[in-house]
Amino acid sequence: MADLMRYLGVPGSGKTQQLRRQVEAWVDRDSIDPTDIVLTSFTRTAANVLRGRVPVPTQNAATLHALAFRAIGHCEVADGNKDLIKQWNESGIPPVWEIQSKHHGVEDDYLAEEEQENGFLSQYGLWRALGRQTPLLPFLEPFVARWEDFKQETASIDFQDMIDFALRDADTCPGDPACFVVDEAQDLNPT
Repeated sequence: MADLMRYLGVPGSGKTQQLRRQVEAWVDRDSIDPTDIVLTSFTRTAANVLRGRVPVPTQNAATLHALAFRAIGHCEVADGNKDLIKQWNESGIPPVWEIQSKHHGVEDDYLAEEEQENGFLSQYGLWRALGRQTPLLPFLEPFVARWEDFKQETASIDFQDMIDFALRDADTCPGDPACFVVDEAQDLNPT
């Protein structure tokens, strides 16, 4: 049975310091190897903060998307690859479906944060992330059909697929950690 600990507090109240102390206790008191501890946060920036403050190997502090990306085998990310984004935008789709990428891509083992400005893709991702609890809005249906075809044609996935496929296909987090710490858990969606 997994232990659940919850640290609540305003910014600057010492939550990350407490996480560091907890990790040190697992290592010192419980003899857990630091390589068996994974830390995750919602954004790459927050994961970098964890990486700098909590004593675990660099690759063990990442976003959930980066961990999922590793777990499913480093697939091509349609909404994270500027060439695929260009191909999508030039494929004869309605202009309102275009992806306006600010900063995307896969950087070594760490995935860039999702920052597209695309209402259709964002709405579709949100619907999927919230567990598909309501019917898909009718105006999204043509976009979804074309987007799913595009991913199939290009043998790619999207950001939400990373989480969905990792949940479906991965037996455990990469490295099979003994401890899994989620920072800023309130920012995560149900999946």
